[in-house]
Amino acid sequence: MGRCDRRGCGTHRVWAARGHPLPHPPGYDGRVKADTKKDVAARLRSIAGHLKAVERMVDEDTYCVDVLKQTMAIEKALERVDAMILGSHLETCVADAFREGRAAKTVKELTDIFATARK
Repeated sequence: MGRCDRRGCGTHRVWAARGHPLPHPPGYDGRVKADTKKDVAARLRSIAGHLKAVERMVDEDTYCVDVLKQTMAIEKALERVDAMILGSHLETCVADAFREGRAAKTVKELTDIFATARK
């Protein structure tokens, strides 16, 4: 298990440093809706290709504004992926957590992730 990348942080640990996925929270059954999983994976492959193209643009000294337009398009595409994942999470994991009496923990988890995103 590796240390968190945040400077000065000694409390957060990351599993990815050893190639392991993050552990699932209690109550998570590992099910992601098949259509969401397929769509997210396809979009991420598309974004990866787009990113490689932008990398080539930088290597070829393409005009900065043109590169910026493409990086902004990638950011928007990632935002759409985030929205898909969040929607699926709300429909499945969050709904289950509320039914199972884990509402407070689930709300905190969502609040934390949005706080992190706004830093």
